[in-house]
Amino acid sequence: MDNVSKAFQYYEEGYMCSQAVFAAFAEQFGITEKQAFQIGACFGGGNSDRNAWK
Repeated sequence: MDNVSKAFQYYEEGYMCSQAVFAAFAEQFGITEKQAFQIGACFGGGNSDRNAWK
């Protein structure tokens, strides 16, 4: 299964977008999928609040 299909599968299983994409590429980063899901969870709310920069 290619990485894009993996990411879609994880997302459909209920993972956040950041987790799904990162976990799909976990092997290429040299980490486990479990680790990728944990790290990806930190970015689930987005990287910034646009209103905070005003």
